[in-house]
Amino acid sequence: MSLLGIVAFIVIGFIFSKHPDYIRWDTIVTGVCLHLLLGFLTIRVEAGRNIFQCVGRTVVRFLEYGYDGAEFVFGNFLVKKEIF
Repeated sequence: MSLLGIVAFIVIGFIFSKHPDYIRWDTIVTGVCLHLLLGFLTIRVEAGRNIFQCVGRTVVRFLEYGYDGAEFVFGNFLVKKEIF
C-alpha cells in the first residue's frame, strides 16, 4: 500500500508540473530506491534498527540541552511549568 502512495505522489507531481519534460527521472528513481532501502534496513535488519535507535537517542539528548539552556536563561519555574 505504501508503494501505491509513493507512485500516487509522483503521478500527482507529474500531472501538476508546469514543465513535465524537465523532470529528472534518475533523481526520482534514486530517491525512491533510497527510501525503500532505509525502510528495509529499519524494519528487517537488526543492525539498521539499532543504528536508527542510536540516532534517535542522540537527537533526543541534543534537544534536552535546549531545556537546560531555557532553564538557565528563564529560570526553573517557567521550564518546569512547560511554558517553554
